[in-house]
Amino acid sequence: MSMRKVPTATAQEKQYSAKFKTLADGTKKAVTQVYLSEGAKNARYELNTALWRVINAKGWNNTHALRKNVPVCLKTSWCFGIESKTDGKPNHTEGEWHTRKPDTDNLIKGLKDLMTDAGCFWEDDAQVCMEQTMKYWSNTPGIFVEVFEMSSED
Repeated sequence: MSMRKVPTATAQEKQYSAKFKTLADGTKKAVTQVYLSEGAKNARYELNTALWRVINAKGWNNTHALRKNVPVCLKTSWCFGIESKTDGKPNHTEGEWHTRKPDTDNLIKGLKDLMTDAGCFWEDDAQVCMEQTMKYWSNTPGIFVEVFEMSSED
């Protein structure tokens, strides 16, 4: 999926709000709300937009989803755009491992949720039995995604 910039905020970045609610009997009860940060909402939007661009370009629909209960392998490569220092020289080189946050497990969770919602890849992301996730610096930002059914030999 080609992207202007790979999002660095993840679905794990939640914010909390606590309030007191007055009940009918006059007692107060603490109520906590959990919600996505603005960065996480924007990241989800960017990922979803890029994912649907690919789905529409390929003409996929829910008939392309893998069968229910079939084990699936998911491979992803997250290509983070090479940033430039103030002097105009890049901070990183093409192919250099991206060793900063976000963590790979946090990156993949949001993408898997969106792929499940799309209905074109699998019925339930619990079918993903094997994952390989890489992240590195690249002159061309984006995410490479490969999904395939696993056989009993895998």
